[in-house]
Amino acid sequence: MKTAFIFSGQGAQYPGMGQELAARSKTAAALFDLAGRAGDGSELLSLTREELTDTRKAQLATVAVSLAAFYALQDRLGPDLWQQLETDAAVAGFSLGEYSALGAAGVITAEDLFPLIDARGHAMAEACRQQPGAMAAVLGLDDVRVLMQLSEDEFIDRVFPANYNCPGQLVIAGYEADTMRACEQLKAAGARRCLRLKVAGAFHTPLMNAARPALIRQAERYTYREPEYAVFSNFSGDLLSGVSSLPEYMGQHMCNPVRWTAEVKSLERRGYTDVIEFGPGKVLCGLVQKITDQLETYHVEDTASLEDTAARLQKKLRQD
Repeated sequence: MKTAFIFSGQGAQYPGMGQELAARSKTAAALFDLAGRAGDGSELLSLTREELTDTRKAQLATVAVSLAAFYALQDRLGPDLWQQLETDAAVAGFSLGEYSALGAAGVITAEDLFPLIDARGHAMAEACRQQPGAMAAVLGLDDVRVLMQLSEDEFIDRVFPANYNCPGQLVIAGYEADTMRACEQLKAAGARRCLRLKVAGAFHTPLMNAARPALIRQAERYTYREPEYAVFSNFSGDLLSGVSSLPEYMGQHMCNPVRWTAEVKSLERRGYTDVIEFGPGKVLCGLVQKITDQLETYHVEDTASLEDTAARLQKKLRQD
């Protein structure tokens, strides 16, 4: 058994997430308190659905839930089984989730991570205010066909690939009118659906370049340690090399596509057999299952999923 710990991105958040984890663990409760104080002081465990549309609040709450779930599984399994599970482990995350992954791997402390997340969210929100954009998920069309459409003159430097989610699911993003026009053409070219996402900006595209300097300046304030686990990168779709240039990397990460399909295939190629998703929902588990049938999936977000995952892992680890 060779395990990858994967961390949810923004978008699956919901009211009440993390409450069960915080109620059973002082560590989880402390994470939410720390995250709330890094932002505007909001009580992140009681955010409404409307409040969770705020980029800064949603990002802080999502990372807090993800790390709380990660530490909850450690506590639930106990030191012996956890040590067995984490041997040769890796971490990965989708977009924002890559920051949770860095925190779980010990690259950055929680005390530094949450102010960094808040600064990132603020910079992204300001970039969206300056240059609104749109994102849309293109379903049922080969990535190559989507990229061919975006290479047409009318879309060059206007619409970009943003998230390579899984085969047949590519998120595009860019200037609003151009992105919507691209959607119409992609549907005419055979896409089953083209769903606009409920976001105010074109994340993971050059339209986020305005946010890059502020994020890099904030990231340069912190100390980064060598990771306790192998870290996989959205930017390359493979292993992240070193931490010495992380501030610049974070700037690149924000303005370039998430290569999730390549990342999952890289995990498989490197011998990983199981992935555990931490954070709200189980979107990443669903994407992994669409990319490969060779990785067993688990997820932790609340008491029920924690108990289910712990029971399955205990059985498997004791058989190894």
